[in-house]
Amino acid sequence: MALQVDEKAREIAVRMWKVPPCLHVPIAAVNENAICTYIGEIESERQNRAGLKALLVRIPPPQPRDTRLRIWELPRSAEFFSPDKSGSISTTSVTVRPSRNCCQSEVSRGWCSVTQ
Repeated sequence: MALQVDEKAREIAVRMWKVPPCLHVPIAAVNENAICTYIGEIESERQNRAGLKALLVRIPPPQPRDTRLRIWELPRSAEFFSPDKSGSISTTSVTVRPSRNCCQSEVSRGWCSVTQ
């Protein structure tokens, strides 16, 4: 799964917020196509009666940990990339919700922002 990287978002995370690349996990996208381009492969979707969709997205394995970072010494740090029952570290569930910043056509289709 070859995904694109939003270089602007990456630079903001690294330079402004000082988040090292081994902790980067893309969790937001403007539409389903952007999910497939930047986050991962959509494995399944569910829709409730109100029309809101939930997606199961398979993400690629994380970058290797930078063991010099003290965050990995914390007991709960394992939760960042904990494997699912199959042993894979690559499944996340997201819910798609309309957002005020979307254009009307995206809102009417029910796609705009993705939250984990």
